[in-house]
Amino acid sequence: MATRHPEQRLLVDTLIDCEWLLRRFRKSEAQLWHCKMQEAEIWKPDPELLLGLAFNRGCEEFSRLQRRIDSTSRNYHRALKELQRLDSERRQPDPPPAPASAASQSPDPRPRPLAPRAKPAPRPHERSEPTPALGDNLAERTQFRDRSARRRPLQPTPPPPPAPFPHPFSPPRIH
Repeated sequence: MATRHPEQRLLVDTLIDCEWLLRRFRKSEAQLWHCKMQEAEIWKPDPELLLGLAFNRGCEEFSRLQRRIDSTSRNYHRALKELQRLDSERRQPDPPPAPASAASQSPDPRPRPLAPRAKPAPRPHERSEPTPALGDNLAERTQFRDRSARRRPLQPTPPPPPAPFPHPFSPPRIH
């Protein structure tokens, strides 16, 4: 498969890696079965129970191997699906640009008249008084009082008295 884009190359590499791992896992599973069967034969069980005993002795290893197989298989199929999507996008020709209509090619040079804006209705909690013009005495109209003039200037606070010891947790000095 010829790949021109780095994303496609990565996906092809992922497919190859997953296929290689799946082949190794199949071989590992066969060897694991062989090993566990030999361990089970030491106990000289009934031949009909040998397979169950081997599985029981290697249950954790078989489960771990199956998780790896499932994960690798999911990665393989995810990469394959993404590669197919990218390939189908690459094969689809870009749609030709839509022909521009005559109206969109030559805009009207005359300015459009602006529509008058309607004033919103006043809300019940708002006053409907007009905004004061420059020069109106807003303080008299709203009966605003400047309360900052009545405030006393801040007096500097005296420093706190020195502590009897250099640090509150230090032990007392013995003279």
